[in-house]
Amino acid sequence: MAKGRRIRNGRITAATALRHLREFHPGTPQVHALEIAERIAKRSWDRATLGKVVGIVITNYVRHELTDYERLLRVPGMAREEARRLVHEDVADVLATLSVGPAPSWVDEHD
Repeated sequence: MAKGRRIRNGRITAATALRHLREFHPGTPQVHALEIAERIAKRSWDRATLGKVVGIVITNYVRHELTDYERLLRVPGMAREEARRLVHEDVADVLATLSVGPAPSWVDEHD
């Protein structure tokens, strides 16, 4: 599936998502890439491109799994919007790191 092409049947396989991650987010450690790819494969995606879907899922993954976002949500009186604002810079920094650098060692068990 080429970048920018609409998704057919609303489904993306984990293997397709992994290939996209390897190409456009080569700094993503394999353990995270596998989890992101599985999350993508579990959902139906209508009216989206592969790049958009990966962008949505990787951003949400980074926010929830690799920042203090979840801890902030447990702070009494902390609004979701405020927690997002507080971790926004951290999310952007992590995403920038994942998009550059040498590709990690990949195991092609999903191909």
